[in-house]
Amino acid sequence: MDLPRIMPVVRRFASEPLPQFIAIGLALFAIAHISDRLRQRPEIRVDAAQRDYQRNQFRGQFGTDPDAARLDELLKTYVRDEALYREALRLGLDRDDEIIRRRLIQKMEFLAAEGAALPAPTPEQLAAWHAAHAADFTRPGTTDFEQRYFADNGAASGKPKAEAALARLRQGGKVEGEVFAAGERFVAMAQAEARKLFGDTALVAALATT
Repeated sequence: MDLPRIMPVVRRFASEPLPQFIAIGLALFAIAHISDRLRQRPEIRVDAAQRDYQRNQFRGQFGTDPDAARLDELLKTYVRDEALYREALRLGLDRDDEIIRRRLIQKMEFLAAEGAALPAPTPEQLAAWHAAHAADFTRPGTTDFEQRYFADNGAASGKPKAEAALARLRQGGKVEGEVFAAGERFVAMAQAEARKLFGDTALVAALATT
């Protein structure tokens, strides 16, 4: 390749308006394409409402709130399912599917029949229904607390040490407990969660009255 002869031709070609216009157009097209792809990047949000929904679903099935680890698993499952659902819609898997079509028709028929058959409830009926189902809309109470742990040592009970520590606390003193695997300070702990950690103890019973 004879570069000395080719370079003047390239420079002359590049100086023409048409090649410059084409280059600018291609650059703008590339920028617009990249921006559009970034703007359309799917995002699955796990907000407070979704956390509450997962807690309520778990409570309705098992009668207690999920602990932190279980809630994290539920949210990961939700994100995975939502990603699969969106990808299925993107691929058009819902189109021309007789099962999905019949399911949507059944939902619409159900909604239409329900709306036509049921009269609007009165304020008194709504109030009575809410009072009868108040537990479904009430979160269990939680408590912030600190505890000091005193273990039994062989035949020696830890109760005397605990009673002595309580006396010092009532006199305004400070108390250091022994090592407890779960720690000493607990924030927003429900009674059911405390029961899993401490068992059916006086500590757990006391949380219901605080």
